[in-house]
Amino acid sequence: MWEPDTGRFLQFTDSIQPYGASAGDESFALTFNPKDYEPQSKSVPDKDVYIKNLTTGQSTLMLRRHVGGEFNLLVSRNGKYVSYFKEGQWYVYDVAQGTHTLISSNLPYTLSVQSLTEKEENGYGNPGWTAEGECLLYDQFDIWKVQSDGSNPVRLTQGREQGIVFRIVAQSKAQTPTIADKIFTNGEFDLDNSLLLSARAVDYSFDGFYLLKPGKGMTKICYVNKSVTGIMKSERGDYAWVEEDVDQPRRIMVGKVGGKFTAVVESNMHHEKFNWTKLQMITYKNLKGESLQGLLFYPSGYDKNKRYPMIVHLYEKQSYQRHSYVNPTMINEDGFNISNLTAKGYFVLLPDITYEVGNVGFSALDCVEAAVKEVKNLSLIDDAKIGLIGHSFGGSETDFIITQSNLFACAVAGSATTNYLSSYLSVSQILKIPNFFKMEYGQARMKVSPYENMEYYLKNSPVIYAANVNTPLLSWTGLKDPQVEPRQSFEFYMALRRLGKTHIMLAYPNEGHGMEKKENAIDLTTKIEQWFDYYLKGMKAPIWE
Repeated sequence: MWEPDTGRFLQFTDSIQPYGASAGDESFALTFNPKDYEPQSKSVPDKDVYIKNLTTGQSTLMLRRHVGGEFNLLVSRNGKYVSYFKEGQWYVYDVAQGTHTLISSNLPYTLSVQSLTEKEENGYGNPGWTAEGECLLYDQFDIWKVQSDGSNPVRLTQGREQGIVFRIVAQSKAQTPTIADKIFTNGEFDLDNSLLLSARAVDYSFDGFYLLKPGKGMTKICYVNKSVTGIMKSERGDYAWVEEDVDQPRRIMVGKVGGKFTAVVESNMHHEKFNWTKLQMITYKNLKGESLQGLLFYPSGYDKNKRYPMIVHLYEKQSYQRHSYVNPTMINEDGFNISNLTAKGYFVLLPDITYEVGNVGFSALDCVEAAVKEVKNLSLIDDAKIGLIGHSFGGSETDFIITQSNLFACAVAGSATTNYLSSYLSVSQILKIPNFFKMEYGQARMKVSPYENMEYYLKNSPVIYAANVNTPLLSWTGLKDPQVEPRQSFEFYMALRRLGKTHIMLAYPNEGHGMEKKENAIDLTTKIEQWFDYYLKGMKAPIWE
């Protein structure tokens, strides 16, 4: 820090506390060392957080072994408070008093994001503070206002009763969080003026925006059975946003609150000249009895007297895409395009998947087979002509499922982790740290090291079950993939090669986790579609095959 008027310098990061920044009103800085508790297995490490008074230069320990990501530690814009999330609750550190206060204990609902992906808890969020010094907090659905001492919590929205998730949309620089060297300063809001809120149905069916007006409650701007994004307001008071649906290209809507809204810009005007897909939501249950959803896209020009091949695309939960319009194109970084496939006469299924810790492979198998069974019961598809495709974690799920199921006539897996043990003992090329975090805390959901439970790592690794594979597999990888080592695809390829299985692997030089070069994206999309056409439609084998 340099004060031009006095010429004073103050160094507030060094080799002991190498990270930090001034925050809030810049009367203090927060500093930390991410290597305080090495060796550890988290992508965002536990750390001691110090607060340095920039007037006196004095540094004081504020938090010992703070857990979680950057949004678990937030500075108020006026510099009076630091809020942080710990063990399912929000706390406030009063900078002037040097005191810690639990502020969320009087809220009746959980504030922790319910996720099996992360071992440490993360809060739904603290968007900021009011000008009067009240803290704003999120639960799963609603926005709360709480005093800095935790008293008098007030729920500002009524989303829980309606199944609507409300969140504040920043409309000014003061409302927008900022970051400096991993230190976040959150927003400041004036509740004497209206707040703009996004509104989303918990099942992603409806989407829109509301105004929270002082003394008047909620006023709906729009809330429709479509995807709604990108809202802005004109000087005249008109609102504009972008909306789309599976069968409706993006368009810009404009109008006044309480008035009629009209489309002022339409994209893809040629859309109406083409046969298009339609979407059917399916519901099914896994072996645990959980009710899940899937998106079933129909072939363009669907004929009820025919039975069609189907392609199943995997990731985690995909039902949030229920209103997404997909332009047909050959330029796809993972080679997959719903509109390409429906135009070629395929059903496409996107099932939701939930997971058990240490059992992600069989969890995916359970959910996917249940979803496919539900579609088969509809008598729409040729049961012998079902393909499977996934990329990244979806690729891992694809490789695992074909080691346990003969339901699929062919499969495609891209950038897949196939050996959880060797992946655990590799290095993240992006973060330059061991991949421990990826396997313990990430999508693999191991929660422990292999030396605490080796069975978890072996039973979820597709390469262990390679001898079971009877499904023709096309796999692909970028040879400079920084997220999933190409070695993972090579290991499964070598296992299947030794076993004499039907398997082709595509290796793209100078490509990463997806295809960045246009010619490679086109090549990958072409080969994947030819693979499906050969095995699911009986078309002539491609020359490259």
